Amino acid sequence: DRMSQLRETTRLVREALGSDYGVYAVPEALSYTAKARNHVVMPPDLHSVFTSLIIGFASVVVAGNIYITVVQQKRKIGLLRVVGATSRDIIQYVLTLVAYVSAIGTVSGAVLGNLLYLVTLLGSDLSIGEWFAQALSDFAKITCISLGISLAIGFGIASWASRLSCSEVLSRE
Repeated sequence: DRMSQLRETTRLVREALGSDYGVYAVPEALSYTAKARNHVVMPPDLHSVFTSLIIGFASVVVAGNIYITVVQQKRKIGLLRVVGATSRDIIQYVLTLVAYVSAIGTVSGAVLGNLLYLVTLLGSDLSIGEWFAQALSDFAKITCISLGISLAIGFGIASWASRLSCSEVLSRE
């Protein structure tokens, strides 16, 4: 019943706007790609673009936060060096910090995002099972990608931090 009303509304809007405008209902736009037929948020051709932009921006934010955190902990890194920490220990410390920040951000973002995505369930023809499968799939992809990118960026910061000598760090304090 909702789909027939949607089709009729789409037809009326098309007639009212004329041929200069492309008017598509979301299910209609999604039907062009069989792979993304259950995605109700945006047209499939824009999904990968927006996903890449969001993940890229989030990675830059995480890298900036980790860099600031490591710079603020230079004294601690110097003290770790004084008590015998190796470059490998410093890298492990920074990467652990990156993993915690990234995991907490990913989980909190996924939970809040899926709560918003749950609202779209009300206006779609998805069953709760399909929605849940889509949400879990997206969560798994986002978690793997965000942790991977964050750890890759974090490795660069960790290698920089591992090259800090204790005399360099402690002389500025």
